[in-house]
Amino acid sequence: MPPVSGDSGSASFTFSSFQFGISLGQVSWTLASPDVLRVSYDPFDMATVFNYHVCAHSFPNPCESGWVKVWTTDQNVQLATDIIFDFDAGSTYINDTSVGLIFQ
Repeated sequence: MPPVSGDSGSASFTFSSFQFGISLGQVSWTLASPDVLRVSYDPFDMATVFNYHVCAHSFPNPCESGWVKVWTTDQNVQLATDIIFDFDAGSTYINDTSVGLIFQ
């Protein structure tokens, strides 16, 4: 992902060096309704890391740089998605109707 830069009028900023990671646990399949298949991964672990650099435009023009890391902290998060399969049309129709993170 390329760096993202901008200016708010009072400060300029750059976000860069984006890193994304996910780990999918055991998959399970359940029938949520007659037409909807729910696919779940339990546990679901994720981490996002990026660098920031922000500078104020007012005197003395201080700047700050660092790293931001966002991640799941335990094994109690599940990723679930609901998928509709329609075999009645001339060709198979697949529609992902929702995706959610479930914190248990």
